[in-house]
Amino acid sequence: MKAAVLPIFRSQWLWHAWSGESAQVLVKAPHWRTGRNLEERIQLLSETLKVKFQEKLMGEWTKLEQAKAGTLRNRGYKLAQAVLSREDPMETFLKSVPDPPAPLEVIAPDVFEERYVRRRLRMLAASSQRRHRSRMGLWLLALLPQAPILLTPLPAITIYYTAYRFYSHYRALKGGQALQRRFLDLDAQQIARLRAQLLDMQAGEGGLEVKPGTWVSDLLQPKHMYLDLFQRLEETQRREALERQRVDNPDPSEPGSNQEKNMLIFTASKELTSILQPAKRLTHPLDDKAAVAAAEYLGAPNLLQGVARARKRAVGAMFPMQLKSPEGV
Repeated sequence: MKAAVLPIFRSQWLWHAWSGESAQVLVKAPHWRTGRNLEERIQLLSETLKVKFQEKLMGEWTKLEQAKAGTLRNRGYKLAQAVLSREDPMETFLKSVPDPPAPLEVIAPDVFEERYVRRRLRMLAASSQRRHRSRMGLWLLALLPQAPILLTPLPAITIYYTAYRFYSHYRALKGGQALQRRFLDLDAQQIARLRAQLLDMQAGEGGLEVKPGTWVSDLLQPKHMYLDLFQRLEETQRREALERQRVDNPDPSEPGSNQEKNMLIFTASKELTSILQPAKRLTHPLDDKAAVAAAEYLGAPNLLQGVARARKRAVGAMFPMQLKSPEGV
């Protein structure tokens, strides 16, 4: 999975995620009774329900797409297309983040420090959960009064759209949670590496003198403030080992089984800087020519549509290509 950072206008960024797969295929989840414990059975049952719900939505959307021109369903499809074109690009990005977490490579212009990109992505993951959780509640409240329409011969287009918006915010919420889990796993890995280095220094010649009450002594203990990070790291490693054993690596003694996997990879791209020209974005919005060049370089589908939506939110539907000062000024 890959994600790109594109400066749109001033402080406005576009986060765009995509996969190398040519098409999204719904994979049927194993039967929930095949789970080895209660937790795994509950997870498999939730995945099965999610796949069935996705199949239902996709089936109804296909019916709208194939409706004859001039029919009520066709008009509803055109209306839905117009409404969906206004979807928040941040919501689209979060919906593209896979859950359960998988390795994610974030590609950004090299003029942006990795620490800055990481901080903005962490803030996006935290703030998006509150927003989409509240939006889910609002769309659920809007869905309940429409339920009696299902008992009438009237078309249920509004119900399907409301259900879609509820599910869209649900997927965005799950994407934000998956991002936050990636950061927590990354924090746990960094703390574990630091603790291992300090233990080696303490066991080496001369030894490392640690004053009690400092953060170093708390880390070497470890105190309760670090226990949750180490427990999380152990839980992540155990979950990945079980997943490898169940899917593609049945032998836990095989080389590479216990290697630490980086869930977040930040890549600085000099070519992306040359294409996007971030310094110019302080006064000029990102134009379509640069967006097309970035899409070709990254191999990212639907990037131009995302740029158009993000630019519209940043500076409006119409924007000047050249900012000229009035005459005589």
